[in-house]
Amino acid sequence: MGYEWRLRYGQAQDALHDLRQHILWRSHLYQFKRRNVHGQIANTRAQAMISSVERKINNDKVQYRMAYKALLALQTMSDRPNWQNELYPLKDEDVSGVSEGTDSGQSEGRRKLSWIWTASGVHATTEKGMQEGK
Repeated sequence: MGYEWRLRYGQAQDALHDLRQHILWRSHLYQFKRRNVHGQIANTRAQAMISSVERKINNDKVQYRMAYKALLALQTMSDRPNWQNELYPLKDEDVSGVSEGTDSGQSEGRRKLSWIWTASGVHATTEKGMQEGK
């Protein structure tokens, strides 16, 4: 009975996980480019890779939003009445890195972490490169 709802819930969780990973990867690429890339050819290649990750981030946003919309339509079939305390509508301003502040001039100690980093299913990664995604 609730198979489709559970499928959509899993899709939303997977899209959110992929989104987090791609945001971390983008942060890593920007750091690497800033520290190590010099010259026009290297910059062009690095920018092409960053653009590829940006496209993946945009795809992840679309997938999550579609799954969330389906969850709203199917919520009467849900066996988890409080699922909306775990997943939220995804706004463009929610898609930010762990250490990125908003444009409102937030200082280092006053940054508000986006909900995508505190939602259920977020586990600490064991990959050393991803832990440094600042």
